[in-house]
Amino acid sequence: EMGFVGDKINEMTEGLRDRERMRTSLNLAQRVQQRLMPAEPPDVKGYEIAGKSVYCDEMGGDYFDYLTFAKDPNRFGVAQVDVSGHGVESALYMATVRAYLRQRAPKGGGPGRIITDVNDQMASDMAQSGSFATCFYCEFDLRQGVARWVRAGHDPALMCNGGTGEFQELKGVGGLPLGVLEGFAYQEEVTDFPPGSMLAMGTDGIWERLDPEGREYG
Repeated sequence: EMGFVGDKINEMTEGLRDRERMRTSLNLAQRVQQRLMPAEPPDVKGYEIAGKSVYCDEMGGDYFDYLTFAKDPNRFGVAQVDVSGHGVESALYMATVRAYLRQRAPKGGGPGRIITDVNDQMASDMAQSGSFATCFYCEFDLRQGVARWVRAGHDPALMCNGGTGEFQELKGVGGLPLGVLEGFAYQEEVTDFPPGSMLAMGTDGIWERLDPEGREYG
């Protein structure tokens, strides 16, 4: 009996060591993933920009980014992405979307063309996994005072027009999430963005959050 108990204790000890190694690896991966988020917003004259990501698990598929263009200082972009699922798989696909978007966006062509090309890349990666990624990508044209954007399966952004004071959801025609169908053509939308306007983007981690009574914030 003592030998049996000893064997079980040894098994438990090894299991604890494995779990500790796994937890250490996840914590390290979490720190790496957080470093993929922008450390600070870009300094764009006339704009105030802020963003934050807080994961409920060690890792996740939510991602946001700022994109500036050396060849066109009068243009900058903001991306919001939410990969389906949770955990390591979502985090890996999130890093892949980030890489494709950062590599493709500076080449120009407008949001519609950019997201179409990123989707073609993601479709080949996600084809057998059943995963997908929703995305809201917006570029601001500082000369014309407009926002050009694409909504790929993502919840609409919320805009307050600085000229009229009215709120509107940027829905547009929308489009499929990234990674679902290769060759899908995304349509660019254009919205006036006069001085004093505000644009808020987020993922369902915000509006599906529960209040103390168990109700979603919406």
